[in-house]
Amino acid sequence: MTDSEDTIAREIRRLARDDLGLAWDGPDEAPLAGALDSLALLSLVVAVEDRFRVRLGEDDAAGARSLSDLARVVAGKLAGRLAHQEELDARIREWTRGFDAQALMQRLQAAGVRAGVVQDFEDLLRDPQLAARGHFRRLRHAHLGELDFELSGLRLESHPPRLERPGPNLGEHDAEVLGGILGLGPDEIERLVRDGVVA
Repeated sequence: MTDSEDTIAREIRRLARDDLGLAWDGPDEAPLAGALDSLALLSLVVAVEDRFRVRLGEDDAAGARSLSDLARVVAGKLAGRLAHQEELDARIREWTRGFDAQALMQRLQAAGVRAGVVQDFEDLLRDPQLAARGHFRRLRHAHLGELDFELSGLRLESHPPRLERPGPNLGEHDAEVLGGILGLGPDEIERLVRDGVVA
């Protein structure tokens, strides 16, 4: 196997072990059909397609009787795609230019293509899914006024995300931390302020 094929074979074994809970200890040239049942083999092929963003057809499956064969097929597909990467990028760029980003994302997703719109913060503030999830909370900051603050994306029924106040101002808690937690005296804190160590 080439270095590329060897790397792909190792990743396929990792996928099988870590993601699918499958393991086989045989050599890379051993028949896959003897090591994995048909459902496990199908699961592995789907995982390989997903991981390497390749489509494996019946001819590919017929030619991939062992792990080394499968790695060789995947490496060939990747090499073919990468050989024309600039041309593909140019064609995709030209084709997508005439679409609204949201509409194109929905069209691609409907066709089974993983697609998402790259959004800036303004886009995110208008995103209907984030709005429905209550992802942003509007709070008043002492110096900046009313602002939208982002909550955690993690949603647990027993621990809903909370955000009750905006972040502190520079140096707002210096006395509490330096004196109360670290136990520094007023003279030492004053010296740190005078020396520009703290605000």
